[in-house]
Amino acid sequence: MIDHHDMRQDAEWAAAQLERGHLLAKLSTGDRQQQLSEAIACYEAALQVYRREEYPREWASAQKGLGDALAQLAAGEREANLRRAIACYEAALQVYRREEYPREWAQLQHNLGTVYSQLPGRERGEQLRRAIACYKAALSVFRGEQFAFQRAITLQSLGNAWGDLPAGGRHRNLKRAIACYKAALRLCDRQKHPLEWARLQNNLGTAYLSLPARDRRPRLERAIACYEAALQIYTHVTHPYEWATVQQNRGNAYLQLPGQPRRVNIERAIMCYQAARRVFTRDAYPWEWARLQSNLGIAYAGLASVGEEQERHSYLERALICLQAALEIRTSETAPLDWAATQLNLGNVYRSLPGRKRQEYLARAIDCYRAALRIYSRSSHPVEWALTQSNLGNAYADCLGPARYTFLHKAIAAYRAALQVYTREAFPYEWARVQHNLGVALRQLAGHQPGLLRQAIRCYQAALQVLAREGHPEEWAQLQRALGDAWSSLREGNRYRHLRQAIACYTAALEVYRPDSTPTLWAATVQALGRAYRRLPARGRSRQVALRQALACYDQALQVYTRETFPCEWAQLQFERGKTYSQLGRDPRSRSGYLEQARNCYRAALRVFYRLQMDRQAAAVDQALSRLRKAQALQFRPHLPYHRP
Repeated sequence: MIDHHDMRQDAEWAAAQLERGHLLAKLSTGDRQQQLSEAIACYEAALQVYRREEYPREWASAQKGLGDALAQLAAGEREANLRRAIACYEAALQVYRREEYPREWAQLQHNLGTVYSQLPGRERGEQLRRAIACYKAALSVFRGEQFAFQRAITLQSLGNAWGDLPAGGRHRNLKRAIACYKAALRLCDRQKHPLEWARLQNNLGTAYLSLPARDRRPRLERAIACYEAALQIYTHVTHPYEWATVQQNRGNAYLQLPGQPRRVNIERAIMCYQAARRVFTRDAYPWEWARLQSNLGIAYAGLASVGEEQERHSYLERALICLQAALEIRTSETAPLDWAATQLNLGNVYRSLPGRKRQEYLARAIDCYRAALRIYSRSSHPVEWALTQSNLGNAYADCLGPARYTFLHKAIAAYRAALQVYTREAFPYEWARVQHNLGVALRQLAGHQPGLLRQAIRCYQAALQVLAREGHPEEWAQLQRALGDAWSSLREGNRYRHLRQAIACYTAALEVYRPDSTPTLWAATVQALGRAYRRLPARGRSRQVALRQALACYDQALQVYTRETFPCEWAQLQFERGKTYSQLGRDPRSRSGYLEQARNCYRAALRVFYRLQMDRQAAAVDQALSRLRKAQALQFRPHLPYHRP
């Protein structure tokens, strides 16, 4: 016989457990994790009584509540909790069908999407695509004025999922995320829902920040505007965590903002990070503190690249301290991706360090990049893998010493690996930069394998297809200079045509390099232009004109390369002027004057090279001076008349 009294008591007890679970789950003060653990216990207790057949709605409500609590629980096995939450939501959907309970069905679809989007593991992309499908399902119900806020929240979640997709049309996915956030902001009233409005502004800013584009400045300026809008709601007093998060994001946007004044933007980024550090202390928020330390390290490294030369080493030392501090929290076991990112940035700083220990620093940089590649693989993290390969190539390319030939081969292998991911279609800017660096490495190796020089030229020409003067004037000028050097070095084929190509490239670079804004780059390029004119294999009057053009270039370069400020470059210019005068002296009509000027130039160069203990350069000048003496001796040899015996 069934005891209805006991059944009624059990149902009342289960209802009390369910209600208590709901109340605990909603609490916003106190020990949140403890409250969630107690809520889970309440839901599980209720489910011991509630059976789907007898109490379908109560059973479904308990399943949903249990799923919500498990999804928020940080303690224990995070992935296991999330998978349990998915099972709970799917169970609840057996009762909350769309036809009968559209609101509950849509809310469950949203929550299910949120859990899928949080699942870690190698199948991250697949889980995010499932999340996107769930959010779209929820949006099919959340329509009209009555669901405006729910639709805004779901659009925000959908935008987050699009923005987090790790690969496959990154630009397109971020554009979709931006469209979602904008649509959500049109539905989310700032006065009624200020916190959600601020969160949307922050997420929209982050999408703009992440969006790859040729002209990044407008995107980053929009990101900064979004972050500043969010900070109208989030204050240090009312919402310290959110305020600090947005400050850090704003710092990231300033740090990446191109154009002038670059130093001012980096200093603004540092100010944002230092503001966030008021909240994100190591004891209270160790992970956020570590992220701040990493970003500060990147910012100080950026200051080193734009600051005064005497400040460079100091800024890089600060960057090292910050990044090494971040690694105290970020380990390869607890946070492998963050650890790898920090290793990558640490490698960049070591690669930038100047001084006598340069080769030791490069070895450390290589170790850091190789450490990062233990985490980043082409299949799991293709973009990070390609970036690390590119930087590894840069480090190998900078290595000197007896193994230089081997290092260059390793650099080329790393660049070609990066180009497997950096295609022109998907990553045009990165593709062009790696093509540029690959060209430099191939040209340096061309002394051992002359055929590589034409490959280098093709790399430079490929890079110029993307790095146009209008959008990237500095890099365009660098490429023109590098292409000029390659054409100038090419011996096989039509030498005259190659040197004319070199002259055209140097002349193009000088449209950007100016003596007032970039004096040393201008002087080096003018010197290279003079060298190309001097080497032109012309005859007669054309030869004389080319040599005089070379002298004019050298004289211009000497306006920057003075003996006091740039003694080495000054001496090299004197050496090249001596060669030019010596070649002009082959004209019998004005031979003696030119040869005397050549002798004076050689002697001036020789004195400086000896003083600087540059023995190899001094030996080359000495040999040229010796040949000149022989030429002068032949010039003044007395002519003896021939007498027939």
